Amino acid sequence: MRRVQAECEARRKRGWMAFVLLALAYLIVMFQRFAPGAISNELANELMVSNTALGALGSAYFYPYAILQIPCGGLSDSVGPRRILLWSLIAQSVGSIWFAQARSFQSAFLGRLLVGFGASFVYVSALKVLAEVFAREQFPVFVGLLQAVGNLGAVLASVPLISIAGVVGWRAIFAGVACLTALLAPVSLCVIGDSAEKHRRYSLKTASGGFYRFVRSRFLIGVGLWMFCFSGTKLAFQGLWAARYLTQAGGLTPREVGIVLLLFGLGGVVGSPLYGWVAQRLRTNEGTMLVGSFLLSLFWIVLFVVGRPIRSWAFYFSMGLVSGVFTLAFACTKDRSPAGFFATIVGVVNAWSFAGSVLFIQLSGSVVDAVLRRTRGDWVAAFRAVFGLSAVSMIIASGTLLILSRLELPRVAVHR
Repeated sequence: MRRVQAECEARRKRGWMAFVLLALAYLIVMFQRFAPGAISNELANELMVSNTALGALGSAYFYPYAILQIPCGGLSDSVGPRRILLWSLIAQSVGSIWFAQARSFQSAFLGRLLVGFGASFVYVSALKVLAEVFAREQFPVFVGLLQAVGNLGAVLASVPLISIAGVVGWRAIFAGVACLTALLAPVSLCVIGDSAEKHRRYSLKTASGGFYRFVRSRFLIGVGLWMFCFSGTKLAFQGLWAARYLTQAGGLTPREVGIVLLLFGLGGVVGSPLYGWVAQRLRTNEGTMLVGSFLLSLFWIVLFVVGRPIRSWAFYFSMGLVSGVFTLAFACTKDRSPAGFFATIVGVVNAWSFAGSVLFIQLSGSVVDAVLRRTRGDWVAAFRAVFGLSAVSMIIASGTLLILSRLELPRVAVHR
């Protein structure tokens, strides 16, 4: 009995150590994702680029992220997450240094591509580890906690980034982040160890079967569509255009912009674990996710109707809070995924997510430029068009998910 208790305690400690390491790695991923939004004005001025080109630079992070999600899932199921995390951290470090030294749009674009390449492997690998070391009923809570720590990265990419960049410059910050990322690489080998790789191996050929299982599930396709629209609209706003919108359409100061981004991120810090806790108490991941999804649609409708930036800190905190709903998409995915194909199917779902990010960020930049030309510089009209697109997209995605959830009952995955 004592031996069993000792083994359980040791497994619990290993799980928590792995969680802390993964959370730190994901914090850096989220910081890298949202940092360009806080310094978008500096990037536009220093690199001398248009809004369309700035949108392309913002999308550079997401191109490899979207493309590599399916291979990442297959590799996590077959090779295991330990080595994948090591090389992903190294790639992020190199890309961040490259971006910090960039003197042209082309060089900055390449640096962001490298960062996106490395970051693309972290989240799916982290979910793979969490699914193995924690029980099913604990999984939504730890996914929420992981996202909460990640959202701290988004918080750091707001007021703290703007404040520190005003003193040392944004290049020094990205160089420092590169050094921190490089330090985490060898630590990941020690902390993750073999604990996540003692399970039965799956070949790449077998793991690719997860893609076909995704295609056969109408509900998982609905989750993919929802992630496409959710991530595209949220990341286009928080990750790039918020600063331009708040300053150009509302006349907010850089300090006020930083506060908005800070509150949006803090809302996500609270919202992600909160949704996991609520879903655990109500015992319904799907129902909780659908309620949060329709609530988020209301925020986009409000921004579209009002047009000018809303001068209410509570509004942006609440919007970030509601945005934490997306962590339940992965809990729903776990409920309907065979254990051996979980990371592969998560990779497919995540690929939809970042394909949406690429499309919406690039498309929104083109929309802003087109409306500005037509209205002779009306920033309010330009961003109202973007918010209208976001509202319609989220309503369609939420309605589709609701319909498909009624057509297909969940199949809880069983570890064999």
